[in-house]
Amino acid sequence: MAYSAAALLLKQDFFDDALSGVMWTFAVFGFLSQAFVILMLLLFSFSRRLTNAILGFAKKLLTRFHRQKLYDKLGGFERQLESFHDCNKELYKNRRLVVTAYVCTAVQLTAIFIIPYCVYRSFNLSGAPVSDMICSQAFVTMATCFIPLPGAAGAAEISFWGFFSMYFTPETLKSGVLVWRIITYYLVILCTAPFSRLGKKAGGEKYFDFNQDAWAVYSSFMQCYHLDLLGADKNLHWWSFTALFNGLSDDTKIMQIISIRSRPLPKPTKYNAEERRQLIKLKQLYKLNLSEEERKKQGRNGDDRG
Repeated sequence: MAYSAAALLLKQDFFDDALSGVMWTFAVFGFLSQAFVILMLLLFSFSRRLTNAILGFAKKLLTRFHRQKLYDKLGGFERQLESFHDCNKELYKNRRLVVTAYVCTAVQLTAIFIIPYCVYRSFNLSGAPVSDMICSQAFVTMATCFIPLPGAAGAAEISFWGFFSMYFTPETLKSGVLVWRIITYYLVILCTAPFSRLGKKAGGEKYFDFNQDAWAVYSSFMQCYHLDLLGADKNLHWWSFTALFNGLSDDTKIMQIISIRSRPLPKPTKYNAEERRQLIKLKQLYKLNLSEEERKKQGRNGDDRG
């Protein structure tokens, strides 16, 4: 969102002259939808009182309209939010880790947003400032973030065409769109598909659950790919979802949780008492709610996750 805001503020005059009103409308609407989602995430992350008030209001509405099934689902969502609050509390105790995560995310976004410039230069074109092209990619992201899949796939190409036609020549524009889309979308799926079974060892140990860890998966996709799995991107194809899931970076929440659950507890020594205490505490915090059959399998592996 910081890139989006910078693009709107720093390059407004430039894009006013270069873009049509329709493209500007899509970009601004995309920015506002991003801002709303992030605002709600922040409110749910740090304000238990507001979260409880919203959930209480939702329960009253569901009770009034006799929607028992939705009411029961809301109870599960409430438990996930409680876990989400606890995890955020633990996370923000380590300020250095938080800063590192933000820096890594900024570097990651810069690498993604600079891809169009690399494609542009690969066609032996020059003259366009790299900052303008980074801002243009930020506009493309804004213009398509609120459009649900599969429509967002076509919207991305159309937006790229609209924003980058000012840089590419008519002869290279179609090829540029194709190369850009292959790198930013299809290549990601191709490279991560072989790892689709990540999260389980050969012995059958389970390290994540899509229901229990839904909040962590959601925040991880938002952080890594800027995909809103509960909103615009809720219709993401399962194959795309699994491929992207296995391509999540190690600094995302779900990958951190998987690492904690899968990390073996070191044997006690006189030097690692604090390390063991912290790991036991984290394992308890992120403990999976296993079925009886799954507990037996975990027990046979000799690993007490409790």
